[in-house]
Amino acid sequence: MNPISSKLISCVFLLPGTLITGVIVSKIGRPYHALLFGAHKLIAVGTIILIGVLINQLVKVQLGSLQIEIAAAIVTGVLFLALLVSGSLLALEPEIDLNLPAVVLKIHQVVPLLFAAAASATLFTLARGRG
Repeated sequence: MNPISSKLISCVFLLPGTLITGVIVSKIGRPYHALLFGAHKLIAVGTIILIGVLINQLVKVQLGSLQIEIAAAIVTGVLFLALLVSGSLLALEPEIDLNLPAVVLKIHQVVPLLFAAAASATLFTLARGRG
């Protein structure tokens, strides 16, 4: 198995792992269980790093135009930033008493699914073009 294929397979397991740990942390509620919250953050960061490395490797071997692939990668990046900001605000909220609107929680509940779809589409379009 080549390194790109193994990274793709890893993403298949890490994306749902991030979602599952996020749901578990949400169901347990505040105060957040440190081990689960840390696992959720580490899995999420590892997934993002792996996706970034994979996109970089796929772009390097890709020939021809990449407009669709670049657009998909930009959408994925924007969704990741939305997750990062909403997750950070939700984690800080009880300590700083930010009185966040409910929409921040809704964003952090909905955007992971959109992010997983966008990341999958980005990886698929890049992997499809390398053959």
